[in-house]
Amino acid sequence: MKRKGETFTEFLTAATVFGLIAASMFEFMANQTQSLADIRDRDNLIYHAGRFMAVSGDKTRDNSDYNCTDSVSFTFSHNDNILTVTNNNTSMTFSLKH
Repeated sequence: MKRKGETFTEFLTAATVFGLIAASMFEFMANQTQSLADIRDRDNLIYHAGRFMAVSGDKTRDNSDYNCTDSVSFTFSHNDNILTVTNNNTSMTFSLKH
């Protein structure tokens, strides 16, 4: 009878340790996935901002000059010195030098 009690205690201890390790692994994987998504969004926004500036150049800088299949929008402020690029919930702001 004493051996069964020790076995059950060992099982509970092992299950608890395994549960803690599994929970921390899932949290780590979720954070890494979010980080990868942020990097992809950042790269996408930088690409579209550079391409938009190359296409628009010295024109009036509106979305009609730039044909984009993604849902990216561009906003200028402060006398066309600040460009904000937005894609869904992600946005980046660029300071432009003339």
